[in-house]
Amino acid sequence: MDENTKQILIQAKEYYSNKEYDRAIPLLLKVLESGGDKYADIHHILGQIYFDKGDFARAQVYFEKAVRINPNYTDAILALSVTYGEIGKYEEAKKLQTFAREQMQKQPDSLDPFVKGKIANMHADLASAYIEAGLPDEAIKEYKRALDLCPKFPDLWTKLGHLLRERGEKEEAKNCYKKAFESSPGYIPARIHLGLLLFQEGDREGAITQWKEVLNIDPSNRSAKMYLKTFAGVNVDDTMAVNESQDKEVKDGNKGDGR
Repeated sequence: MDENTKQILIQAKEYYSNKEYDRAIPLLLKVLESGGDKYADIHHILGQIYFDKGDFARAQVYFEKAVRINPNYTDAILALSVTYGEIGKYEEAKKLQTFAREQMQKQPDSLDPFVKGKIANMHADLASAYIEAGLPDEAIKEYKRALDLCPKFPDLWTKLGHLLRERGEKEEAKNCYKKAFESSPGYIPARIHLGLLLFQEGDREGAITQWKEVLNIDPSNRSAKMYLKTFAGVNVDDTMAVNESQDKEVKDGNKGDGR
């Protein structure tokens, strides 16, 4: 690759990083025409761009080219797997995932946290595709694979909890919600849904505890207020007003007695 082409590629990657896809595409195509066709990463970038734009057919073409050039290119393999999932090629997607996992297991310590997060999100994308296709069992497997890589992603624990709850595995669902806010204490959706599940099981106090904890994190959270008022008969706004009034009386009293 000559120096001019390298500069074009640098500019194209900058546009890609900034999500200026319409500016990146013509530059990347120019690089391909100038001898860059043999580089897997350029095809991979084009595949990512078209995937993000929702053009899965073109994304598939470029990801396949990347994998043909470098059969061990894990990112491209997983990206192609997710793309296959989006267009309904589920068997092909599963075969690629199996191969990618085998590759990663050969060198598990070589994956830095950024790459792990990227791969985990690809598994999550494939899980979403399985859900849309009405295949929740396959989606559960994908979320579990994602969490094996990144066990501190609270949103993935929560989504897995939803699927397990819908399948009737309530204890497992509760564990997922708990792991979500254990990994990220300020993650509110997990506490909201754990509260709902506890209430459905008849654990009113447990549900109230979760929703009140949400309000400790975010006092303006509408969902927690609504559930407390609707299901537990607790008017949070009135309670807060009383507490504020009591606090004011205490402060005023302290001022009067010289403390």
